[in-house]
Order: sequence, then C-alpha cells, then structure tokens
Amino acid sequence: MRDAERTERNDCCKRSAPAAMPDTTKQELLRKAALLMGREQLAASLKVPVPLLDAWISGHAAMPDRQLIILADILDRFGRPEKG
Repeated sequence: MRDAERTERNDCCKRSAPAAMPDTTKQELLRKAALLMGREQLAASLKVPVPLLDAWISGHAAMPDRQLIILADILDRFGRPEKG
C-alpha cells in the first residue's frame, strides 16, 4: 500500500462528528469500509461523490437507508475470498 493511499484512508477515519454526538452504525460501517478499500473506491462503489461520502462519515449528512443495503453488499463482496 502506498503511503499516500494509507494516509488518505487514515485521514478519512479520523474525521468524525463532534464528541457530544455518538457515531451511528452507518458511520462506523462507512469508516471501516473506507479503511478497507479507500474513500475513492468506496464512493465509486456507492455511486456518490467523495464529498458526500465524507459528509456521511462525519455525520454532517445522513446516509439514506437504501445506501446501507448497497454498503452491506459491497462489504460482503469485499470480504469474500476470491475463487480461483
């Protein structure tokens, strides 16, 4: 993994809602997915712009429930061992 890619993945996960507001399960899942695959790839997989993904992760915008189903599918496919 390149240093720039690692930094990008770590930076996105440090951004969070203010301490007084606990993270939602959606935010946690998004943060973990961004760590696994990177923000750019995750945003592309969810078919949303990176700034919107960042807003969801930070809690400045609410991720629609329909996107949660897509996120679960992405994480499921990402976590499956490749056949070959």
